[in-house]
Amino acid sequence: METGELRSSVSGRFWELVRLAQEVWDKTYSTEEIEPYLLEFLRLAKDHPQERNDLTNCFIGLLKGHRATVEILQFCMRELQWREVKEAIEEQMWQNTGNVRLLDALQKILDVYFEEWQDADIYGYYRDQRA
Repeated sequence: METGELRSSVSGRFWELVRLAQEVWDKTYSTEEIEPYLLEFLRLAKDHPQERNDLTNCFIGLLKGHRATVEILQFCMRELQWREVKEAIEEQMWQNTGNVRLLDALQKILDVYFEEWQDADIYGYYRDQRA
């Protein structure tokens, strides 16, 4: 497989996972129900470190209003800790200072970059790591 084909297949898989996670989220609003997809996002990023730039752009692209964005970014950035994504979230906060709901959602994502993350228990993967 050519490098360009791999890149498109990795980003294609990312957006397919977004679609699948959103379908489940829209029906259940349950982090437990979408967690298998969240684990797939994390596995995709870890299995393709050479595609980090493209995947970074995909994660940042989620900030453009996709459903389940908070959950996808929280779950993945907790472990990945990608600086570029954090900076994009901070930029969004500066650009939207009057939108309290958006600022709250963005802050929930930024919280994963701190050593202590209070919302970790809503995801089995992170809850199990604490035990």
